[in-house]
Amino acid sequence: MEEKLTILIEKLADQLGETTEATWGILVAQAKIAAITNFVAGGVFILLAIVSIWLGYIVRRAEKADNDTVKSGIGIGILLALTFLALSLAFIIPAITATFNPEYWALSKLIGLD
Repeated sequence: MEEKLTILIEKLADQLGETTEATWGILVAQAKIAAITNFVAGGVFILLAIVSIWLGYIVRRAEKADNDTVKSGIGIGILLALTFLALSLAFIIPAITATFNPEYWALSKLIGLD
């Protein structure tokens, strides 16, 4: 495994015209940028979840005012919120990995685990 990793880093370093140490440092530094990007994307999905529940509540109030017998507004809002929260986890979990273990993040990108 280590031999394959060394070969991959050397090939990448040759293509970039850098040393293997510099290439590894660049990959580890990139983890911070990826973490910030993923945290922002996850935050956007969390905001969308909050907005969907809020809009579902507004639709529910409108249905109540119209004496509508079908009360689907809040259900759709909750379903959308759960979907957005699941999507936010898909971004936040890799962001946590990139933040607290940038070497693992760089390694997983290099060998194609992601």
